[in-house]
Amino acid sequence: MSRKEWIPSLVSTAIFMVAALAIVMIASEIRQRKPLIRDVSEVARQIEERYLFGVDDDELRYAALEGMVDALDPYSEFYPPDQAREINEENDGKFGGLGIRVRKIKGEPIYVESTLEGQPAFNAGVRAGDWITAVDGFTTEQLKRSEILRLLKGEVGSSVRLTIHRKGVEASLEIDVVRGEIQILSVVGAELIDPQARIGYLRMIQFQVNSPAEFDDAIDELEARGMQSLIVDLRTNPGGVLTASLRIAGRFLPLDAPLLKTVSRDKTEEEYEVENEPTLPRIPLVVLVNEFSASASEIVAGAIQDHQRGILVGTRTFGKGSVQTLIPIGKEEALLKLTTAKYQTPSGRQIHREPGAGEEDAWGLRPDVTIPFDVGILYEIRRRSVEKERGIHMVPHETVEKTEGPVPNDPQLEEAIRILKDPDRYDSILAGASPAAERALPKTAKGVR
Repeated sequence: MSRKEWIPSLVSTAIFMVAALAIVMIASEIRQRKPLIRDVSEVARQIEERYLFGVDDDELRYAALEGMVDALDPYSEFYPPDQAREINEENDGKFGGLGIRVRKIKGEPIYVESTLEGQPAFNAGVRAGDWITAVDGFTTEQLKRSEILRLLKGEVGSSVRLTIHRKGVEASLEIDVVRGEIQILSVVGAELIDPQARIGYLRMIQFQVNSPAEFDDAIDELEARGMQSLIVDLRTNPGGVLTASLRIAGRFLPLDAPLLKTVSRDKTEEEYEVENEPTLPRIPLVVLVNEFSASASEIVAGAIQDHQRGILVGTRTFGKGSVQTLIPIGKEEALLKLTTAKYQTPSGRQIHREPGAGEEDAWGLRPDVTIPFDVGILYEIRRRSVEKERGIHMVPHETVEKTEGPVPNDPQLEEAIRILKDPDRYDSILAGASPAAERALPKTAKGVR
């Protein structure tokens, strides 16, 4: 055989050997992994070959994927294509349902993270912190999240009965909620809450894709009316779209200021910084928080507190400091929401509350000024506000407590107003706020008059 003949043959043989070796290595790696792939494949084969009844392949596949994710933390979820579309609609601010955000932990009832003001669940008297123990008589403890969502959803105008356990209320509440089309505004209630002192106020219900634009519009309106200081209300805000929260926090902080640090399983760190010049770099600022301010709300409040850019008033926040990544799965556009990292405030404080963590452990955000306030009274104030704004009278279900007479006081909001009306006190509180941040971060512009 000539040299020209054996060289191509040798190259072909080498390529074949390399490919064979790669196949062997891949097979070996699969064998050495947990028996997940092997066992799932075997169960699928057995069902296909021996199961007595017919089964839809897609239904079986999605049930298997959902079952795997159910074994993870409460914030990781799998969404089949139909639910994935609804998630995208919710982030965009328009969808059908009850106007309620829930969390499902395996073996526990549904936990209500928040209700949207003026929407069906809110109007009927459901509130953050409630536990939904049954939906139309079906107990929720052993149901999967997808099964619960199917029970909660339905045609606009149809009714669903929720059985609710509420902290401090001995008997269960039975609340009928009429389903509706939900359109969410991120920013509500923008007003000069003290016209003489020119104190502006706005409330952020949650963070969505369009939240920064809504925030800017509200600020423009308040500035046109002479606003000189600002209260941002993040109470009962469960979070939402991360990028939206970062952009809003950046309205108050200098260009390139650190906003957030995420830490993944392999200890890889990613830092987020302010990407644009601030629009509100020096306005005196108070942020209201409570035990239902979570996730993206804690990102905004934590950045403000760490940079000593404003004062936090209220109660300790929820402590949800894990990052979920939305990952498209398959050609049918299913979604995997997977917990991929934990986040820290700019100074390195951990927000996430680990299972079993006590009150003395490090989690959440402690306000600079602590003012206890019953969330039930807060909801009553907001119910009255919606009634006044819309010129309607909302009658919650007869088992839901309601008050008559004057609108109750909001001591957290009143304290925020007092602080902003007293420049010396504002500066004093700000100077003593967040000592951890003072050690770790460069000084940024504080609010001045």
